[in-house]
This record gives sequence, C-alpha cells and structure tokens, in this order.
Amino acid sequence: MMGDVFPEVRSKQKTIKDTICREEQGFNKTLDIGIELFDELVEAHGAFKESVAEIAPHMLALENALHSARVLLSSVTAPA
Repeated sequence: MMGDVFPEVRSKQKTIKDTICREEQGFNKTLDIGIELFDELVEAHGAFKESVAEIAPHMLALENALHSARVLLSSVTAPA
C-alpha cells in the first residue's frame, strides 16, 4: 500500500514488522503491570474499608466520650 508513496517501506518491511512487534510486546507488558497494580490497589482498598468498618464503632464511642468530657468540664469551669 504505502510502498508506492514511500519505497523505503518495502525495503525495510522486516525491520518495520519487528519494531511493531517489539512495541506491541512492550505495550502488553505495560498493560499487564498496570492491571497487577490496579488489582493490588483494589485489594488494599477492600482491606482499608474492612479496617474502617471495624474501627468505626470505637471511634464513635471515643467521640461520645470526648463530648461528655467537654460537657462535664464546661459545667465544672462555668462561673456560678
């Protein structure tokens, strides 16, 4: 096709095919690495969500205790 306009395409056909093949292999390797990293991120996010779910009730209890302490302190330190 392009050999009519660009004769060097015909003369370097094997080199061009080899280069395209190497580029395709490199791209596929990049995709594989990206998919692995994405899967690890999804797994880590799931573990994080589980941790947050386990901690949430304790954080709520701590928040309530701090609120009670502030109320108690404000009633003790309030001028009469």
